[in-house]
Amino acid sequence: MIIYPSESLKNLQLIQEIQAEAEYTGITAAEIRDIAKACPVTFYTPAFLVRAGLFLLTFVIICASAALLALLFGGMLRDRHLPYALIIFGLLCYATLETVCEKYQHYQAGTDDALTLLSSGFLLTGVLWLNEISTQGWSSSTWYLYASLSTAVISLWYVIRFASRLMTVISASAFLMAFLTALHTINGSGILLLPFGALVFAASLCWLNWNTRIKAILTFYRPCLAVSLQFAVFTAGVACNYYIADQIGKELSGVAFQVPLPYFFWAWTFVFPLACIGYALKKHSRMLLNSGLILLVAAGLTLRYYYTLLPLESLLTAAGALLLLVSWRLIKWLKYPRYGLTDQVPFPQNSTDQERIDSIIISATLPQQKQHIPDRFGGGNFGGGGSSSDF
Repeated sequence: MIIYPSESLKNLQLIQEIQAEAEYTGITAAEIRDIAKACPVTFYTPAFLVRAGLFLLTFVIICASAALLALLFGGMLRDRHLPYALIIFGLLCYATLETVCEKYQHYQAGTDDALTLLSSGFLLTGVLWLNEISTQGWSSSTWYLYASLSTAVISLWYVIRFASRLMTVISASAFLMAFLTALHTINGSGILLLPFGALVFAASLCWLNWNTRIKAILTFYRPCLAVSLQFAVFTAGVACNYYIADQIGKELSGVAFQVPLPYFFWAWTFVFPLACIGYALKKHSRMLLNSGLILLVAAGLTLRYYYTLLPLESLLTAAGALLLLVSWRLIKWLKYPRYGLTDQVPFPQNSTDQERIDSIIISATLPQQKQHIPDRFGGGNFGGGGSSSDF
């Protein structure tokens, strides 16, 4: 179903894994180049600056083309015809995206990113605008549910077809919004239903990422699964944050509101980020560590919103000093490996040391060959006419 060749995707994943672990496995750049030659990748993936330039160039070209068509056919595009024009232009952008990815093998090259964003935006805007004209009698909850599901379905197709990480985030957000809208439609007075519903949604995404059978089927969608896992962690951390629960309750009730189960929400606000950090250190997961740190900052801002312990400038100064002290102490403590964590590079990048390591590995893995002893007169190891102890 994915548009890219499976063999190139497998080779690309292999090379990316080797490059990510090169610092810890001692693989040199020359060996990585040899592996890349043995496992060819047919994709066009330029450097970051070139990718950004191609993105901007494609964005400007598409927008200029849309403006030119609007000027040429401005008399025909009345209010009731504009949604159809947006859908047609979105389909043209999508056809261009298919050609660029299938024929020219653009993979995260900037061009495909811009075409993905613009084509999905045109299609979604046209579909929502068209149905807003024809369904003006719908309630707000029904309209939100329809808009969320439309966004989720369109973005999910881009995920399936092009393995787009941006569309993965958009699709997951739209499905979450549709799920919460459905819960609110079923029980509009349930204040606690939305935070715990978001928590259930995040747990479902985590199960999807941790299920080995599903991961084996979705081999080519590993980057999308990683992005969805990070989205699930953020959703779980934010869903039961005290500030979020308070604002949702005030928005839905419209009167003076007190958060039910306040101790639970306050505990979740601080315990969940710390649990993410601890689990990340145990599993050596940089993604969970970054997510836990960001959620911990959000917990601190939540506490600062409700309780003014110090003036803002004093609080920022104290927090910065504390972070510097903790960072310095951790660097000193992790100078030597502790519990599988270290601040030092496991394999030095010195070429001489690397050659010694390679020699040791080669000598240890190659089969030992017996030394050939030439025939000597007399049969002894002295080469004389008489025999010896080796005769």
